[in-house]
Amino acid sequence: MTVAVVPAEQHEALLRRVEKLERLFEGYISAVDDEIKGYKAAGEYVGLSERQLRRLVKAGKVPCSAHGTRVTFSRKDLYDYKQSRKLAY
Repeated sequence: MTVAVVPAEQHEALLRRVEKLERLFEGYISAVDDEIKGYKAAGEYVGLSERQLRRLVKAGKVPCSAHGTRVTFSRKDLYDYKQSRKLAY
């Protein structure tokens, strides 16, 4: 295996480019990962059955957004609910 020696100027430029790409990538991932679609996927995320999650939504304990016949859940809301369950034990 050979290792290339990169001049300091090029090294700094490469680091700046990598950091910029990381910021762009993080923003994209957070936008894509911000919501979970459907009761089944959301239930798996919080460790509940689809039926249990439907009951919690109906009781107003877990918020969701309805889009016609489909629902989405905020990953943050589900995470907060999951953390509150851990504290209850």
